[in-house]
Amino acid sequence: AQLWLQTGQQSDFLLQGVRLAEAEDIYIKYTDELTDDVQQFIEACLEERKRQQFQLKTRLRRQRVAIAIISMLVVAVPSIGWLAYLQYQTAQVKEILAANSLSKADILSNQQLESIITSVEAGKKLKHTIGASEDVKFKTLAALGQALSNTQELNRLEGHTKAVVSVKFSPDGQT
Repeated sequence: AQLWLQTGQQSDFLLQGVRLAEAEDIYIKYTDELTDDVQQFIEACLEERKRQQFQLKTRLRRQRVAIAIISMLVVAVPSIGWLAYLQYQTAQVKEILAANSLSKADILSNQQLESIITSVEAGKKLKHTIGASEDVKFKTLAALGQALSNTQELNRLEGHTKAVVSVKFSPDGQT
């Protein structure tokens, strides 16, 4: 107690562990016989122990909260990823169905080649889409089959606004 008082009551000189338990026992049994300095010293030791226990409880509480948050994130992140994947797959299927409808519209507009191209692109997307229903697969194949069966166009010469009735090719391939 004297050393603690001489050093300005620094907490480094307070009792801890077994020595504090012994001093606490003496304090409880012989309080009236102890000097005021010794009583004050033991009370300071007990207060320091309470403060350290409170800090430990606070630290443990924070660690539990951190573990709970991390646990929730461990569950939430994959779940969110899975939902994003499902939404992506749904969007892919909707794009395929839209392409099928566009292919049918191209046939009705006498744009047979565009109809085939759109149907083939829908088929490529379908090939890379996991979990597409049999109905979507059937509709895509039906759209492609309809595009192929309704196509009368063999070749197309781009850049002409009127019908092309004859074609000449030069031997050198320039004109």
